[in-house]
Amino acid sequence: MRILFIATLCLILISCSGQTDKLIKKSETNLKSTKSVSYHVDNLTIEGQSVGDTIFTATYALFEKSETDTLLGYNFLIESSLIHPRFFIPIVIRDHYNGMELAWTLESEVRNDRTITEFNEIDDSVLENKVIGHIPMLLTLLQNYQYKKTSVEETILNGKDCIQINFLCADSIDYNLFVDKNEKTPALLRIVFDKEQPFIQEYYYRDFVFSDTTHFPLTIDFSEDDSKEISPIKIGDYFPDWKLETVGGVFFHFGEQKGKAHLIFVSGIHCGACQLQIPTTKRIYEQFSQRKDLNIIGLYPYDSKERLTIYTEEKGIDYPIIYNSLNTVEERYALIQKLRFPIPTAILIDKENNVSWMKTGFNPDYADEYVREVEKQINKFSP
Repeated sequence: MRILFIATLCLILISCSGQTDKLIKKSETNLKSTKSVSYHVDNLTIEGQSVGDTIFTATYALFEKSETDTLLGYNFLIESSLIHPRFFIPIVIRDHYNGMELAWTLESEVRNDRTITEFNEIDDSVLENKVIGHIPMLLTLLQNYQYKKTSVEETILNGKDCIQINFLCADSIDYNLFVDKNEKTPALLRIVFDKEQPFIQEYYYRDFVFSDTTHFPLTIDFSEDDSKEISPIKIGDYFPDWKLETVGGVFFHFGEQKGKAHLIFVSGIHCGACQLQIPTTKRIYEQFSQRKDLNIIGLYPYDSKERLTIYTEEKGIDYPIIYNSLNTVEERYALIQKLRFPIPTAILIDKENNVSWMKTGFNPDYADEYVREVEKQINKFSP
């Protein structure tokens, strides 16, 4: 009886494996069966564990077979819309490859840009990077080529019956491909780049359209950039009259701080040297915070209030922190451009709102010298 049960179980497993193989093959055939394939992707990128590290991208992709192309075998148009994670500006990015040139285009409310690379200057790795999560990569996975298939299991994704195929790349990157059992097309590709500090990309596929004809555009319209270049702040400049908000919700208006100097530490959450500087900034704040003629503040132009709220608690930051809280896209972009220099950078603004001193970089081995230099600069105009 036991032998009969084991034999029956083996037959069931063999049958399930056969059905799975047929589904994978059918999905591969669907993607290859017509001249062109178009679809939408709802892309989610998780850069870390803090609030605000998630980026959502809405993408439209069109791939057209090209029998003559020797680099990829496809012409393509990939158009993505997202909110820029640093500037908080809506932008559209297009990658257009027509077999002769690769055009990269960025359009936003504040700046437009385009780069065109001729065929003989295109590196294969550049094209491979452009099509991560798209048809060429999906076919490579379905064909079990280059990637080692580790397991296959049945699952449900957003109410749809799917199989989940797990792959492991040579560089320890995990690929989890979900295939819709009814539609016989990819439903989700999850790429896990780093398991300890999660860097995950998820591509949710929808609205596949297969066709033997294509309306692939020969050119992509582009609006020339008419924005004015904004020069970064330098010593001797008048510091902008920004009205920013602290993480605690209090407005800090540089224009209303008459008769006061400002020592500003421009930093970023993901900047390693900025994190190393925090204990020294605390030390400087404790030493000088009692002075009535000086404000000591941290300025994080690239990070959101939600991120900073958690970050300041984790790091025990007790000095005031302001962020890029300006109301319009143009204002936020201009602030970023004005502060377009390496971080961390300390800026000292005198009582007339002029930049009198700047220092970029920080080495914890020379923290004492750093503090003495800050004190020396402050005492030059406010002993």
